[in-house]
Amino acid sequence: MIDYDTPAIIGHVLNTTGFASLGWIGHSQGTLMMFGLLADQPHYSLMVKPFIAMAPVCFVDNIMLSLRIASRVPFLLVVDGNPKSVKLIYPLMGYNLEELNSSRVDVYRAHGYAVSSFWNLVHFGQNIVAGDFKRFDYGTSENISRYNGPSPPKFPLTQINSTQIALIYSKSDQLGDNKDVARLIDTIKVPLLRDYFVPLPSWNHLDFIYGKDIYTYVHQET
Repeated sequence: MIDYDTPAIIGHVLNTTGFASLGWIGHSQGTLMMFGLLADQPHYSLMVKPFIAMAPVCFVDNIMLSLRIASRVPFLLVVDGNPKSVKLIYPLMGYNLEELNSSRVDVYRAHGYAVSSFWNLVHFGQNIVAGDFKRFDYGTSENISRYNGPSPPKFPLTQINSTQIALIYSKSDQLGDNKDVARLIDTIKVPLLRDYFVPLPSWNHLDFIYGKDIYTYVHQET
């Protein structure tokens, strides 16, 4: 998704609109994709202005314990839209009754979850175990063939040169922990366009999408 999908999306939008740049608002994995692209190909900073990163998950050292355990058996992370799967994953990603619009739950179930590549989940699990933001680990032999070394390389986040990055994160996000966001800020070095901490202590990972007060706490800031 970093090497192919994200550049393809950007290219399609710019070619269709005739604009020289676009804004990218990413949530969770949507932030991971753009940070990876800006690290590998810093010239994309000229085309992506601004990049708004909600609940960033580049580093996941401090992700909740249950997901650290599940990361070693990636199929446990699969969400296929089945109500039983949704009931399993929702508490893991954040369950905030104060922000949940119960009248919309059926809509969330019908449209809020989609299948994902199994390798995508494996890669996320690998980064949890590695404690870093690395390329896919194919095993020693294939890594040597692809990367010229036995281990997958880190994404070079220090190469990011964009000054149009806004970070939006929260206290109760169990996937994008504050300590991991602080590590990200320290790693990328560049001055941020905005460093915004959601002032509601209970705001969690899924509230960035489904929170009924999202306009007040997030949209007004973006």
